[in-house]
Formats: sequence, C-alpha cells, structure tokens
Amino acid sequence: MKLILIRILQMAVIILALKISALSFHLEQKPVNKQVQSIENSQENILHLNTRLVSFPVTVTDHAGHSVSGLEKEDFEVFDNKVKQTIEFFTTEDLPISVALIFDLSGSMSQRVYRSLASLKEFIKSSNEKDEYCLITFNNTAKISIDFTQNADTIVNTLALPQTEGRTALFDAIYIGLEKVHQGHNPKKVLLILSDGQDNNSRYSIDEVKRLAQESDSLIYAIGIVDRYSNDLADKQGAWTLEELSAITGGKTFFPSTDSELREKILQIMLELRRQYNIGFTPTTDIDGKWHKINIKVKISKEVSHLSVRGRQGYFANKQK
Repeated sequence: MKLILIRILQMAVIILALKISALSFHLEQKPVNKQVQSIENSQENILHLNTRLVSFPVTVTDHAGHSVSGLEKEDFEVFDNKVKQTIEFFTTEDLPISVALIFDLSGSMSQRVYRSLASLKEFIKSSNEKDEYCLITFNNTAKISIDFTQNADTIVNTLALPQTEGRTALFDAIYIGLEKVHQGHNPKKVLLILSDGQDNNSRYSIDEVKRLAQESDSLIYAIGIVDRYSNDLADKQGAWTLEELSAITGGKTFFPSTDSELREKILQIMLELRRQYNIGFTPTTDIDGKWHKINIKVKISKEVSHLSVRGRQGYFANKQK
C-alpha cells in the first residue's frame, strides 16, 4: 500500500513539474508572439502604402452614344487633381460581372412596375452566362430577396407577380446593394437600379449613399422608370437622383419611353459593360485623405471626332488605398 501511495505521489510531482514547465514556456513565448504580430502589422501597412493602384473602367462612346472599341493605352490620358499620371494597368478583357439588381416595389411604382420588370428581363437576357445576380427589393424597407446566383430564372420567377405598396426606401436599397455586390465572385461589380428614383422612407441619406458610391469600385447604372421631362416635382427629383449617383461611378442613367427604346438602352448598357477599358495608375499626388478628382481624356485623331469619355469622378486618397 505504501508503495502505491509513493508512486501516486511521484506521478503528481511529475505532472506538477510539467505544468510549471509549460506555463514558463507560455510566458516566455508571449513577447515573441507580440513581436511577430507587430512585424505582420507593419508589413500589412507597408503593403497598403505601396499598392496604391487606382483602377476603374472607362467607357468611350461616339456622337450617337455607341461604344467605341479598339483604342490602345497610348490613346488615353489620366489626370489626378490636374496632375498627369502614368497609366500602369490597361486591359480590354471582357470580364464576368456580379450584378446587384435594385428593384422598386413601392406604391409610387404601381403603374410602372411592369415596365421595370420588362427592363430586368431584357438585361438578364442580354447577359453573359458567367454573370451572377442578386436581387434587392424595396418599399417601406429594403431587403436582399435573392443571394448571388447564376440562375437568372430564379430572379425572374420571384418577380413574376410583383405587388407594389407602401413607401420608398430607395437609398437604403442602394446602400445595401453597394455593400452586397462586393461579396460577388466576379471581378467587375455593377448595380442596376430599376426605379423612379423617389425616396421617402430611408434610414440612410442621399449624402451617405453618395459617399459610399465614391468609396466603392462598383459601377451604377439605372433605368429610370419615369418621364425625364415630366413637370412633376417628385419625378424631376427622382430622375436627378439616379443621374447623380450613376455619374459618380462612371455609369449612366437611361430614361426609355417606349418598349423598343427600352430594349435599345438595355443593349447599350450591356455593350458598354463588355467593351469598357480598364485603366489603372499609381498616384503621384499626396496621400491627404481628401477627394481627388479624376479626369480622363482620349487623344482624338483626325479620322475620329466627337468621342465622349466616362469614368469615375474621383477617389479618396486614403492610406489604405
């Protein structure tokens, strides 16, 4: 019995010694871990500072609004706050797109919702098979109705019998869309807004949405389901809102008035997305945290005239850029 007790006591001493040793090792390792973490954080900051590439898609159109392809890097000039930059990245590759569809189901769309649905169907019909979509619907509130999918029928079937009612949380829907589209799997991110542009029930303000659009690398396009030249104040405000938001990102808003014009404008959007020039530069201007205005020019030859260039209006020169 004494022998058993002695052995139990010896085992207890060994276990205690091992625990003390492990604790000692753990305490000695803590400063080393902190040092490693510090080095990792330092490297991460250096990466942010040294990868300031500002990249964005650029659309070039002729006098009739048709997309112009075939231009080379040497045909473009880019200015950051009026300072000419060196274009370091240039491609015309047709990239798959992740699209956030923003669909208005508020009461103000009661007489217009089927035109909006027709626009959505035309857009999906013209899309690439590798494109993916998520659907965000809104009236009193905004919600993600369908997460990203390549099954276009799922989107269309969900809106087969659209019910319009309630107030309009458009800004909330766009804000959600700008955040959601970055979860998409494809390199190019696009928001397509199908709405009359009116808002009367959002938590987010137009200024907050504009700020997020400025910080985002997403393109915003809109089909304004409204008469662009209406005398109604709400229609005018809605049209202006859609135009302003799309212009910030280098996208565009269209206001088709007939079914044939609707199909034409949807096709124009798709052609633009497929024929855009992707341009990037490392700014030589200060990292001052301020808004930097981007100006893009095309060197027009004698054979080509009346070209229009559209891209992002600018970016925030923050350190993490």
